[in-house]
Amino acid sequence: MFNDFRGIIRYVEKNEKYQHMYPIIKLMTLGLRIGEILAITREQISDANMTLTINKTLVNNNTLKAGTKGRADTYKTRTIPLPMDYYAILMNHIQTLDHTVLTPVRRDGTIINNEHVIFIKNKHVMTYSYFNWIWHRIQRDYFNEIWNNKLTDNNYLKPHTTRHITASLMAYDGIPLSMAQTILGHMSASMTQHYTHITSNMQRETIERFINDTNVQTMNNIVDETMKIKNKKEKIK
Repeated sequence: MFNDFRGIIRYVEKNEKYQHMYPIIKLMTLGLRIGEILAITREQISDANMTLTINKTLVNNNTLKAGTKGRADTYKTRTIPLPMDYYAILMNHIQTLDHTVLTPVRRDGTIINNEHVIFIKNKHVMTYSYFNWIWHRIQRDYFNEIWNNKLTDNNYLKPHTTRHITASLMAYDGIPLSMAQTILGHMSASMTQHYTHITSNMQRETIERFINDTNVQTMNNIVDETMKIKNKKEKIK
């Protein structure tokens, strides 16, 4: 699954048709929930500290559009460091946006109308249904074009599975469970935090090391290499 996920990331990065999804899929490698990603506003990103705060839900006409689905007392606000390349990807994406788009934000029962959502589809927050639809199409095209294979129930990578991949890689890398829970935002992190004091500097060092350790060159080039093989076969024909 990890190899496929790395391949999909590279495929989206190089495919003009899907490049608008690249920032979202990159954020998935940090273990963020899809709803949390779709609910991100510009105001959640700190330029001074290069951090991202996860703390809100997007609501329109009393209908949940994105964010954390639980009640306010069932999850914790968390702030995670953004590796420099992730921060740069988000900033480049934000520069392409219509900065007049405002999104109603519900936080602790209060409606705030002055925050700017960054993942937009037709001047509205990108919905779960659109994400799921295009995520399926990305994988369909990836397996077809890169591996000459069909997308099936066996090789389809569910969006939430990426959180399990991130958690597993953190565990494999020897990252303490308490640190992983803090970054991933698991509900059980509050109990772990009762015993472990985790500073922002410790989080940054951990997540930077995690990204560097898992950014294997072979995985980054998987699409490039398979495309070369495919082109050679076509020339022979």
